[in-house]
Amino acid sequence: MVVHVERDEVERPLVAQLEAMGWTHVPGVELDTLDATVPLLVDQLGPALRRINLRGSDGQPWMGEDDIRRAVSELASLTLGKGVVHANLAATDMLLHGWTLPSEALITVDGLALRVRASARRKRFALTVETDATLTLHTPAGRSTAEAEQFVRAHRDWLLTKRRERERTRPLSPVKQLADGEVFRYLGRTYRLAVSGEEGAAAGVRLIAGRLVMGPDLAAEPRAGRAALVDWYCRAGRNWTGHRLQPWAARMGVTEPEVEVRDLGDRWGSYRPPQDRAGAKGLMSLGWPLFQLPMHLIDYVIAHELAHVKVSGHREDFWRLLRMALPEYEERRADLDELGRRLWMGDIR
Repeated sequence: MVVHVERDEVERPLVAQLEAMGWTHVPGVELDTLDATVPLLVDQLGPALRRINLRGSDGQPWMGEDDIRRAVSELASLTLGKGVVHANLAATDMLLHGWTLPSEALITVDGLALRVRASARRKRFALTVETDATLTLHTPAGRSTAEAEQFVRAHRDWLLTKRRERERTRPLSPVKQLADGEVFRYLGRTYRLAVSGEEGAAAGVRLIAGRLVMGPDLAAEPRAGRAALVDWYCRAGRNWTGHRLQPWAARMGVTEPEVEVRDLGDRWGSYRPPQDRAGAKGLMSLGWPLFQLPMHLIDYVIAHELAHVKVSGHREDFWRLLRMALPEYEERRADLDELGRRLWMGDIR
């Protein structure tokens, strides 16, 4: 069914009134009338938006192509179910305040690209600068793009500062290959990989006469070879920590926890308090890449996690306890940040 209400009851009477006031009406090309199920002339709106998509200050676009497509799509989603006036009001509100942010989306605010994460449990906006320097906007469900953009603009300086810091400390992890002579580090020292078909080499990775030895079958399968190397770091790191933990626990006056070495992603360590049973110990977990570092930096991570035996979180009393055990902890933490981003994290070519 073709709808003529807006043209016949709004536009033409307005034109007639303006003509009666002395204005001259210059007729243009008459567009197709609207079908009730398609309240928007999508083919005309897209090009029209692109024509006006230029800032007066520098002539540059103020909306990206994704924003234009999204705007057209959101406006096209409006229906005439409650009448033309209601649809116009809804469209005007959307243009003034923005559309509702979906749970997953990408938005651009003044040149900053942000990934949106919406949650019904969240009460307020928040921003995160990820480890790869990408930006994430956390938003309560049902909030508009206009509100989101206002929040981002209010925190633009903070975002730029934090992103520069992230870029400065961005991981520079090398990619290794499982070949003779490839360099791996353990406790700050360099060891070269030897691919050997000798008896016992196929069982895994071993440190023999200053070389990491791996069988050719493992070296030929990147996934299996990587798993064997990670397993070796876990076993070697666990054995080394077993000799290191007791002196540090005694120095800090805490109960010695159980220890495991495993993949912790981008964390160096974590501490879990004892479970609710008599005689239970806490659990210290250390990430296997940590054991590529010099011993004094591993000691810093051990002391850091042992401080959590007494103090959860990173309040002032936590750092006070750590400083008493390790007065130079700030210097070691800075060294860990710099050297840590250059460690091999398991990528195989």
